[in-house]
Amino acid sequence: MFKEPPKEVIDQLPPLKGVHHLLPEKRIIHLHFFFLSCHWYVAAWVENIGDDIVFYGFVNLNDTVMAEWGDFTLSQLRDVQA
Repeated sequence: MFKEPPKEVIDQLPPLKGVHHLLPEKRIIHLHFFFLSCHWYVAAWVENIGDDIVFYGFVNLNDTVMAEWGDFTLSQLRDVQA
């Protein structure tokens, strides 16, 4: 079951411009979503698009070779776990 992150937590996420220049091992993970063997780690807020939120973080979809840093949205997380 998907649990929405509290607005207070999202409001405190650093912007992407404050995180993107850091080496990956120096980036702080603020939120972690998981479903089965897939993991989404949030390091920064990118932007709000209407009612949706774009995050920047690390995604591992049960394949460590193909895991990578990138953008994903809150609606994508809702859809995966629906």
